[in-house]
Amino acid sequence: MPLVSALHATRSIERFDMFWQAYDWCVTRANYPDMEYIIGADADDVQMIAALQREIETGNRIKCPTKLVIGPKDQGNNGCWNNCYDSSTGKIVIQMSDDFECPPDWVHRIGGKINGAGGVDAPLVVGVGDPHWTVGGSCVDKGAPPPYSGDGLMSIYIATRAYLEKVGG
Repeated sequence: MPLVSALHATRSIERFDMFWQAYDWCVTRANYPDMEYIIGADADDVQMIAALQREIETGNRIKCPTKLVIGPKDQGNNGCWNNCYDSSTGKIVIQMSDDFECPPDWVHRIGGKINGAGGVDAPLVVGVGDPHWTVGGSCVDKGAPPPYSGDGLMSIYIATRAYLEKVGG
């Protein structure tokens, strides 16, 4: 499988431990060597930025290539995810958050679904709202607009770069 980009928007030093729990869950349970982890923060979140920079520089908690992208102040999670996307290079792009937990080998499971539906160069979205991540009209979108699953909402965005480039990132 190709490079996977995990895009993690975070906010507030009060969530620092929660951020690292999600990071550990994501990277350790991915069991996948070709992952980049990109963290997005608002420029006005000075304490969180300083703490994240310190951890990245020391490398004590870092388990894969990890970088911090600092955007304008008060842009919120969507702006942070967009900035992370602009700095990413993976063929599979996965949106992360501080409360994210993932099952063992989750990246391989996602890759299997994408490969079974056309591969990483096809414009595909995986709808995680479906508890089984089955390939079909409600779970893997081949370039058509939503719905993705039951309620039509996606709790976390997982897509190929080809899809994101098609719809405008």
